[in-house]
Amino acid sequence: MHVAESIKATPTKVAQHEVWTLESSSWLRRRWSSLGKFPRWIIALYVFGTTCIWGGTAFIWLRHREEVPITGRNRFSWRSVLYIGEIKAERFVDRSHPGVQRVQRIFNDIVQAAGMEDLKWSLDVIPSGPSFYAAVTPTGNVFVGTGFLALAPTDNEVALVLGHEIAHILAKHSHESFNRGILEGGFLLPLTPLFLLGAGITMIGLLGVDQIALLGMLCFLPASPVVVSNLANSRTKESEADYIGMLLMAEAGYDPRIAPSFWEEIKTRDAEYVRQLKKKYGNRVKVGSEWESTHPHPDSRIKQVRAYIPKVLEVLDQGNNIDDDGLEVPTFNYLDVQRWRKFKQQIAERRSATVTGV
Repeated sequence: MHVAESIKATPTKVAQHEVWTLESSSWLRRRWSSLGKFPRWIIALYVFGTTCIWGGTAFIWLRHREEVPITGRNRFSWRSVLYIGEIKAERFVDRSHPGVQRVQRIFNDIVQAAGMEDLKWSLDVIPSGPSFYAAVTPTGNVFVGTGFLALAPTDNEVALVLGHEIAHILAKHSHESFNRGILEGGFLLPLTPLFLLGAGITMIGLLGVDQIALLGMLCFLPASPVVVSNLANSRTKESEADYIGMLLMAEAGYDPRIAPSFWEEIKTRDAEYVRQLKKKYGNRVKVGSEWESTHPHPDSRIKQVRAYIPKVLEVLDQGNNIDDDGLEVPTFNYLDVQRWRKFKQQIAERRSATVTGV
């Protein structure tokens, strides 16, 4: 009896669904027909253009992929970046100063380990406060702050920070950011009318109606995934530079095991610096969460570099775990070992070609 009732009820439900679908499609057709010829052409062109732009962006994204040296992280790479000009600071510490010569010596060691001697590097030490450590530009200009050097009692700390900055150049992180901008432009371009509408509504709302201004700001919500994704990618690149930098400093003969204690010290110094700012400016000083930042949170960074240490030591040891038959046993970091070997082989081939003049 129940089965028979279920069978009888099923066609009715299907019929109701079909009626609803037909009514919905009829409503859409009526609304479309009620529009004039010109609006229909505008909407059709907009839909066609958006499909072409997003489809083309997706096609380019799929066709142009590459791996980051050493780590093997897959990323989008389409166009090379040509940087023109240099960034200059107003004041430099004299290069004959013993402290500058010390930094230059360590810097040369890490550049040698990275196999990047052919790049036109420029290293300068600049006067700075405790919040500036070091920075690098895509042109190879490296700036080290005197405030950081005061926190670096041994060469290992200097090598850690310089390795991180050189790793950004080695991994072409600026190049990656440029190419991500191309993808983001392709995604956001069709949404330009919405953003313009939002800007106009916001401007009107700012004249005195807060609710209207809020409505205008909601028009910018489609761009929020791009912002959040950019921040996450920036943190990924910083963590990647930490790992590659620790490999380079270890290859150059420095001890990467000091990384956790160094970042613990930086965390303490930063917390004290924020405390002083809050004492001076009060509640106007806010410390954002990690997802709002371009860099990993100090606690996350300390945890990461601590996990990198055994990995770095194993990779540099070339993973040479040999069994009783004389065969190499793949280790947990086997892929990293293979990438490192490939990286060192490429350096050797490049140097050999330079010597022979090929």
